[in-house]
Amino acid sequence: MTDPQSHWQSQEVDMSLLSIEDIKARSARFANQIKWRNRREYAAGAFVLLGFSWYVWSLVEPLMKLGSALMIAGVVFVLCHLYARSSYQDPDAEARDIVSSYRSRLERERKLLRSVPLWYLAPMVPGFAVFMFGKARVMAPINELWLLLNVGVPVLVLAGVVWLNFWGARKLAAQLNALGRDNR
Repeated sequence: MTDPQSHWQSQEVDMSLLSIEDIKARSARFANQIKWRNRREYAAGAFVLLGFSWYVWSLVEPLMKLGSALMIAGVVFVLCHLYARSSYQDPDAEARDIVSSYRSRLERERKLLRSVPLWYLAPMVPGFAVFMFGKARVMAPINELWLLLNVGVPVLVLAGVVWLNFWGARKLAAQLNALGRDNR
């Protein structure tokens, strides 16, 4: 049995019943959420860049160095893509209809979340694979526990990232549909 609060929070909202002020407030909250999400991603990216830069400089195994360099390239691609696709603020948003401006932002973020496997995860897979192959060459012998921890867990994490982003995209699609336009 679900508790009343989670049932209440999971209900669809009919946006047509909201006033312009309510939609402006939702739009501002959404923009703030995206701003803070992007800042977290930039900070995490900087941390990863520093870590793999250290690996490039300090590791001896050539494949691990190459994998680290590929990870750096992948993270730079991801951060540039995030900046280009999500950080855009429409300078004419206030001059236009607030509902269409909000809808445009929701659509852009929904598309961004739906394409996470291509722009967010795929650029880092080659670096991760080369790095892990290099790590496996250094480690001997490789056993099932090593494979589970070093390959299985990251694959599960990546699957979780995809699922969470697709779930977020479905929530945004529901908000778009509530605004009166089918956007699948």
